[in-house]
Amino acid sequence: MVPLKRVPKIMGSVLRTIFTRALFTGSVASLIGCPAEQLGVELPRGGVGALSMEDITRDVMMLSSSRDRLRNIERRLQDMRTLPAFGRSYLRVVDGEEILCGRRDGGLGQHSQEAIVVLALDTAVDDRDGASQVAGLISLAKVFDMHEPPKLSMIFCVTSEEGGTDRYYASPPVPLENTVVLYTLGRFGGSSGSEVTRTEGETPSGGDLVHMQFGVESSPAQLDFHTILNSVSSLHEEIMLLQE
Repeated sequence: MVPLKRVPKIMGSVLRTIFTRALFTGSVASLIGCPAEQLGVELPRGGVGALSMEDITRDVMMLSSSRDRLRNIERRLQDMRTLPAFGRSYLRVVDGEEILCGRRDGGLGQHSQEAIVVLALDTAVDDRDGASQVAGLISLAKVFDMHEPPKLSMIFCVTSEEGGTDRYYASPPVPLENTVVLYTLGRFGGSSGSEVTRTEGETPSGGDLVHMQFGVESSPAQLDFHTILNSVSSLHEEIMLLQE
């Protein structure tokens, strides 16, 4: 049995250890750029409050220097608790090019088979440019990591820009006739003050097609991360109106 006079010292030591570990965990997540969820830190789940400029900044920098870009995107979508969209796999090869998709299933209501698709068109899968739209897609997936499923399923996809939309049409993870809206994202966050270009059309099955793109940037160092954050937030608001 521990003598009573030693209890305060022992408890003080325990509390110091807990406090130090908490500080260390937060500091490591910030300093080494590791996602906090991978360090066992409990974060708010879903909703616009889950958006973080730090997440977007880290993902842009990580993807800009990644040698295995698609695999890192897959890992990040797994962090956001999405499920593989192609059976047991996130990846599918279409005409020699890869397309990566994660899903968040809708509820059990009458609209559960319908889906909203967000497709990031990666301008350079193995290069340093074009990470903003992919980072935006990852953060959007985080926003939809909620305890309650959405009414409509959410599909989050990435593929190379050239022929990307046609590649998706050729082998979609959900039938095109069940796709309410297909959002395609070009460069998603130019320099400060840049404005979004929005082009609307139809998918081959008659669903809505919306392409969003900001001004061209030349390197991650020139990105305005507030612009990316605001872009993701605005897109989330628009999607939530469709979910009602």
